[in-house]
Amino acid sequence: MDISLREALVAEAGRLLEIEQAAFEAYRTILDPPSSVFRETPDLIRQKMATGTFLMACAGEQIVGLVFYQNHGDHTYLGRLSVLPEWQGQGIARTLITAVEQRARQFGTPAVQLAVRVALPQLIAMYRRYGYLISSEQRHPGYTHTTFVTMEKRF
Repeated sequence: MDISLREALVAEAGRLLEIEQAAFEAYRTILDPPSSVFRETPDLIRQKMATGTFLMACAGEQIVGLVFYQNHGDHTYLGRLSVLPEWQGQGIARTLITAVEQRARQFGTPAVQLAVRVALPQLIAMYRRYGYLISSEQRHPGYTHTTFVTMEKRF
């Protein structure tokens, strides 16, 4: 089936949250600290929409994936890349990443940045395949070891 992309509407915030949580469910017991996706609400999604954009991948009328992006001037932030489990492995994540990279170029930002948990090495490897490099190691408050990395792709 063909995948089309469109920007999310504020009225779709609840559905966006459902998709994020479904996509991140596999990480619920792996991530320490736990992902904040499970503490989000539709109101928080709407707040994010005031400063950034959710781009959705749709198969017909069904939303099968999404990504959030935000122009920070010196880079475009890419976050919450989420693909429904039954749709994973079909190139949807790559399509969404490519779309954000195109938007970053349109903004005139020289790079796309994102954060990935070190507990998910398969995702770090995926982003490396797409040309992203680790630019810094970080830790959540209260942790003494690296819990996530910032990755960047420069244009």
